[in-house]
Amino acid sequence: MSRVEEHTLREDEANDVMDVDDSSNGAEDDETSLPGVSKPEKDKESRSPNLLENASFLSRAVFHWPYSLLQLGLQQPLEEKDLPEIMDVDSSQYNANHFDKIWKKEQELNPEKPSLHRAIIWDYLRSIWYIQPFIGLAALAKIVQAVVLGLIFCDRESRGRVQVGKFASDIGIVYSF
Repeated sequence: MSRVEEHTLREDEANDVMDVDDSSNGAEDDETSLPGVSKPEKDKESRSPNLLENASFLSRAVFHWPYSLLQLGLQQPLEEKDLPEIMDVDSSQYNANHFDKIWKKEQELNPEKPSLHRAIIWDYLRSIWYIQPFIGLAALAKIVQAVVLGLIFCDRESRGRVQVGKFASDIGIVYSF
């Protein structure tokens, strides 16, 4: 029996087990949930909404959004009921569904030899593609800045007498970039 057949057989067995689990716990079929994973029951006491979800841009920029929770923590020890709901993207259900989606996509793209590492790395790179050019420009700017500072120092030393005002303005210009 080949590895692919063994893998398919193991998947079929796992799906059978998950189907049995679904029927035994009465979980509802939901497109966004994993087989065999039930959604957590809501607490009897409802929590306050997440502070970050409704925070304004300014509140996020100056890190003011958790202020009320921090104030409460200064006044008394925090208890679980004091903590707000977590955001959906931070929940284990959301992340398990996302992980399952990228793994199934990897299995479709490479049915002979799917790689978990490749799936995670490609998902990560796709999620941050827009920041990569800025990171490259920042690295290039640091190199250019070091070279230009070296040229300024060499130029000022070769002239002999250093003009403090000109030297300071040159360095200020370089560091402003």
